[in-house]
Amino acid sequence: MNSWIRRHWPILLVLGVLASTLGFLNYAFQGIFSGATECDEDSRAVRYVRSLPEDRFARLYKDMESYSEKDIFEYENFGSNTFPDEFNDLEVVRIRPKDGNIMVNGCFDHYVYLEFHGLGRGHKRQMKPAIQLRWGEGPTSGTEIVWQE
Repeated sequence: MNSWIRRHWPILLVLGVLASTLGFLNYAFQGIFSGATECDEDSRAVRYVRSLPEDRFARLYKDMESYSEKDIFEYENFGSNTFPDEFNDLEVVRIRPKDGNIMVNGCFDHYVYLEFHGLGRGHKRQMKPAIQLRWGEGPTSGTEIVWQE
């Protein structure tokens, strides 16, 4: 084994430098382009949700309620829209009727979500129907009720 390492150390050194460089570039690009996927209160995703009309939220709650009783757990939209017709007008990433939430945007390890009070597994049916917008992580996180019955 030692003789193999001695014979191939230049290649191993180049591979090590290459891996370190790629790791640094990945870190640098995440910092440069992180503004494109922000999930704080000032993000495009939060502004989008706040721009939806009241009647769309009411219809959205009814649609989520209907789909939460079906067998399908999740719908995703990563490049090709696979949402049911009731949700096709939404600019979102993932719809989880069984969990009672919609992921509007994902940002590495925090998100912008719409949470449907009274729907989904683990939610109490006695809760007054409402849709809560949730954004960020840590000190920049927050919530806002955007619709209630």
